[in-house]
Amino acid sequence: GSRQQSPIETSRGGGRRVEGRIMLNEWVIPAHSNINIQQRSQEVVSKCLWQQALESNSKLTDVKIHLDCGKVFTAHRSVLCSRSKVFLGMFESDMEEARTGDVKICDLSAPVCSEFLSFIYTGSTSKVADGSELWALADVYEVEDLKDFLLCSLDEASILGAARFASTTGCPETSEALRAACAEVGRKCLPHITKERLVGVTREECQLIMSKHAGSLEKFKFVERWYRANTATDSSTQHNTCRDSERSEGDEAHEGVSKLLDLIDLRLVSSTDLLAVVKPSKLVSAERLNSLYERRLRNMEWAAQKFEHLKSVGIMGNEEVQFNRPTGVALTEAGGVAVADQENCRIQIIGLTNASVVRFGSRGDGFGRFLNPVAVAVDRTGE
Repeated sequence: GSRQQSPIETSRGGGRRVEGRIMLNEWVIPAHSNINIQQRSQEVVSKCLWQQALESNSKLTDVKIHLDCGKVFTAHRSVLCSRSKVFLGMFESDMEEARTGDVKICDLSAPVCSEFLSFIYTGSTSKVADGSELWALADVYEVEDLKDFLLCSLDEASILGAARFASTTGCPETSEALRAACAEVGRKCLPHITKERLVGVTREECQLIMSKHAGSLEKFKFVERWYRANTATDSSTQHNTCRDSERSEGDEAHEGVSKLLDLIDLRLVSSTDLLAVVKPSKLVSAERLNSLYERRLRNMEWAAQKFEHLKSVGIMGNEEVQFNRPTGVALTEAGGVAVADQENCRIQIIGLTNASVVRFGSRGDGFGRFLNPVAVAVDRTGE
């Protein structure tokens, strides 16, 4: 049945206001809803206005932006003025742009202009690999939040362009802001920057990007990717990739890799990774690697312990338990010692507890023969 309208009920829409709440057919909606209706309404209006601007023959726009390439964009004077003090001053003055609504922008590509207008209308752009032109527009038209947007949007795809812009821009404030952002993004995404993206990147840009990353191994891998991307891959070049080898003057990759490696603390790289990653790259000299190994051995707990001398074996000669330039030694699981007897071209395994001796090998290049063996190793099974 029908109900009588109370004095506090409104006469439109069947709604009424009771104790600060709006009643709609007894469905109570809190006056302070968690839904940000104002923000959603603004987004809808922005998108509608942007769609109008994209229509070349729209009757609702009152500004035309002309580019050198002949491309013309339409826009709303009110939107441009609300987002840029430069546009506001332009259209509030007696300038020709204010009278005609025609704005000319030189040295600007159509895609970048489209992204610039998209941000002015909607507050976002599509994924941009190099935002240097957008940053320049933000500077000229004083759209500061566009700069913030570009800095927050940096990732592994755009960081290299930003690093280059930071090193070439003449504005100290711009350079400082970009350098700080690149270093922070590099700290997170350094492992994801591929070799293909590093072609043509300078040493200074690499140094900036890796400056805040904490992992020494990831830094090394990054430097190696940069080096491979900017050098030839023929065998003659690979043969000379060692840090201490001769390099042609003016080759930035050869000169730069040495300086970049000096910034990496290889002491923090595990022995396994030194052997599996660093050594095969041939970017670090054998002398430096040996120094790292020796330092690691000296720092081990057992290296500082005092050991009891058990036994001395062997004299100069070529008979059993005799040696001629023994150069490699390894311990067996059974408590024996395997020795690479270099000049005798053989391996001897001597049991320290039961005085057993195993010898094998002779001079030659056939199976079971050696040409001056210099090292010997024993696996966990005793082989």
